[in-house]
Amino acid sequence: TVGDPGIYWLKVEDGCGFEQTDTLVVIQLPNSTINLADTLITCENNLSVTVEGVFNSFYWYPPGVMNCDTCQQTTLKNAQSQMLYVVAQKNGDCISTDSVFLKVNKNSRSTQLADLCQGDTLYFASEKFIQGGHQSLTLQNLQGCDSIVDLIISILPKPNANFEVTASCQTLASGKISWFPLPNQQLWMNGQLSASTTIDNLPPDNYRIKILDINGCQL
Repeated sequence: TVGDPGIYWLKVEDGCGFEQTDTLVVIQLPNSTINLADTLITCENNLSVTVEGVFNSFYWYPPGVMNCDTCQQTTLKNAQSQMLYVVAQKNGDCISTDSVFLKVNKNSRSTQLADLCQGDTLYFASEKFIQGGHQSLTLQNLQGCDSIVDLIISILPKPNANFEVTASCQTLASGKISWFPLPNQQLWMNGQLSASTTIDNLPPDNYRIKILDINGCQL
């Protein structure tokens, strides 16, 4: 048995008692280098696997796991994390093996409900919406895979309110504003919340009035 490369001389004796000699040259061939990472992370919608290099023969194991067992660039048949093995040979080199753990991250899907006041704009994931209905957005989850978000937008009506305005004399603070709220409404005037349905002793001026309902919609 020869364990190392080198030149070996053989001497044997035949059946007639004569010595026979010969020379044996043992050459160590290089391995076929396969550069596979220990772990390869991919997504279930991108199951492509590629091994760089030029090989005369190439095999994936276990058989049948890949769509092409003898292709350097192929795809996984099923979106399952598993250990894969490669047996490859370059021209004139020794056969080499390597392994890689293919981790398949799952895509995700979720449903988000959103309320949008009539006339307002909803901002969601760098998108903006002014109408109700169903929107399907393709985002990216923490694993870098597709995250499908079904966004369902409901349009909320603006609040209604009735006002009575009493004019003020030019030199007096005799103006009055009365409003008749619906349940769960607030009146804001000039940025201040009013605790009453009547605001009186108002001088002549321009007043900013805002009505908010329980949903945050405003008039």
